[in-house]
Amino acid sequence: MTSSRVQTIPWFLTGRNIFLLGFLLFLSLTGSFLFLCYEHYESIKVQALKEDRASANLLSLLLEEHLEKVVKTMEAYASRPLLIQAIRKQDTTKATEHLAKLVATNPGIDSVVLTDKAANLWAIYPVRPEVIGMNLAHREWYQGVSREWKPYISNAMIRLVGEKDLAVHICVPIFDEQGEVIGILVNTQRTVTLSKIIERIPLDVGARSNVTDRKGYLIFSTRFAYDKELKLYPYYGVKSQITYPGDQSIPLPDPLEKGKTRYLSSSPIESCGWSVFISRDNHVLLKEGLHHYLQLGTTVLLIWVVAFGALLFLRNQILVRQIRERLQAERELFRSEERFRATFEQAAVGMALVGIDGRWLRVNQRLCEITGYPAEDLLTKTFQEITHPDDLDLDLDHVRRLLAGEFPDYSLEKRYLTRDGATVWANLTVGLVRDEQGAPDYFIAVIEDITERMEAEEKLRTLNEDLIRSNRELEQFAYIASHDLQEPLRMVSSYTQLLARRYGELLDQDAKDFIGFAVDGANRMQQLIQDLLAYSRITTRGKPPEPLDSHDALGEAVANLQATIQESGALVTTVDLPRVMGDRGQLVQVFQNLIANAVKFHRPEEPPRIHVSAERTGGFWTFRVADNGIGIESKYFDQVFQVFQRLHTRSEYPGTGIGLAICKRAIERFGGRIWVESEPGTGSTFFFTLPEVPDTKGDNK
Repeated sequence: MTSSRVQTIPWFLTGRNIFLLGFLLFLSLTGSFLFLCYEHYESIKVQALKEDRASANLLSLLLEEHLEKVVKTMEAYASRPLLIQAIRKQDTTKATEHLAKLVATNPGIDSVVLTDKAANLWAIYPVRPEVIGMNLAHREWYQGVSREWKPYISNAMIRLVGEKDLAVHICVPIFDEQGEVIGILVNTQRTVTLSKIIERIPLDVGARSNVTDRKGYLIFSTRFAYDKELKLYPYYGVKSQITYPGDQSIPLPDPLEKGKTRYLSSSPIESCGWSVFISRDNHVLLKEGLHHYLQLGTTVLLIWVVAFGALLFLRNQILVRQIRERLQAERELFRSEERFRATFEQAAVGMALVGIDGRWLRVNQRLCEITGYPAEDLLTKTFQEITHPDDLDLDLDHVRRLLAGEFPDYSLEKRYLTRDGATVWANLTVGLVRDEQGAPDYFIAVIEDITERMEAEEKLRTLNEDLIRSNRELEQFAYIASHDLQEPLRMVSSYTQLLARRYGELLDQDAKDFIGFAVDGANRMQQLIQDLLAYSRITTRGKPPEPLDSHDALGEAVANLQATIQESGALVTTVDLPRVMGDRGQLVQVFQNLIANAVKFHRPEEPPRIHVSAERTGGFWTFRVADNGIGIESKYFDQVFQVFQRLHTRSEYPGTGIGLAICKRAIERFGGRIWVESEPGTGSTFFFTLPEVPDTKGDNK
């Protein structure tokens, strides 16, 4: 037997399992690392896109303010009386002087022109004579300002004069004193000038700002070339996908760099219909978190190295300890085997080692004594050969289930055949021993001789059966005897009373007294026989338990005692009583006996008062029958329920003394019990219990 102190190495530290565990730990930490990286990336992405949306909103606000300022400045000049007078007279010199002052005093205005209402150019600053007289009605800005004669900011276009670069036109109509349009003041605003305003907003690395006109052409861009040609912004088409501009960023593939994703944030410039777009390269976001990811990855790797190293160290420690304990176990094993050999041989019960094929491998002396075989003969047989044929299938079935692993061992009582053919009863306990691979190796059997006990139990069973049969016959005899005795007693009583009537005048007083005693004795004998008959019928004529209404049973008992109750002036009260399991006729008899006793044993100075109630206790109902009678001393509490036990003389209280015994026998038939609580002079309370009616709704009322 191996010492219990020797421990097997935990499964997770054996062989390849420790490397599998290390790999699973690595996968778990890698998953955690990827999750944390993703969370960090999402965090910086959300923060960066929030910054982009804020930048887009701020940039649109600055451009809105700049353009509104230019428009208001031009409207102020367009309303000057001297300029209006020069326009009315078509005085080019005066008008040009006003335009020069406008350009000189407003750095944001590059060049301005004056046209009449039909868009004929007649004044320009800086002066360019070659364009005087040109009609500009085909220009987009003229279509915009002449639509409602309100200030208008055009889309992007290439300038016609001077350097051919990108510009926009800011136009305001000029009205005379009567509100008639007499001309148009047009400011040619180069986009290069606008870029100085846009570049005031610093952006993170990887973010690009772009401003487009109403058609999607670039007015400004930090990513695309835009100032020498009209170029459509590649992402302008997704503008409709941005449901909430200023509060939403959308991912989209970069058409210029395949495989990359850009996030687009936008904000509209309401006054002119332009749009501001801030785009951000997704790869830049990843690069921004690279340092954090490297630190996190290094930490995770160190955790794995430490954890896996701890597992290896733990495994080595266990192995070293096991080597020490194995040496100690081997020493203890030798001593244990010696003790086992001595215990096996000297055991007071039969012990054996049995092979899987059923052959006896090793037996002790006591087993040889039980079976009557010498050890050398027993070792040549199988356990089936000495098993009683009637018990063989039972034993084989247990062996099959034991081999199948349904239970670790089993016990049963079976019979063996001894060498001389006698039958021996034994209590057999069998356990299965498995080898290191878990395969069945052999059985250990403990065999205890229980022949004497089984013979004693058989005798006891026979005696019990005889006793049951005798009791049944006695009950039948009591019933027949009590039934048959009533007829002769009626004859004795009848003829004695007839003798008194016919010859009463001839008899002296002593004879009459003797006749009275005889009649009274016959009547008491007849009542006693009737009570005995009722007592025997409790079991012989009793019905199986069934649900019944105890309230109705009490009502029937009270009806049966109505004459006695009225004669004594008794009052019987009750509450609503439950449904219980029992025999209705016997429950009526129980109530009737208890109420009759309460009426009989009442105090002379006050009429009987009886109250019946019940309460649920567990799976039973406990009934209470309380009275205000003479009471019972505690030493008689058990005696009152015995047959023929009386506490008073017949002259004081008539009766046979069997009523409470009938109650006790009826109640105990259904698993209940009956008892009494009382104090002399204050009344008694009789208790009895009956099972409640099974009800899935939990209502037994």
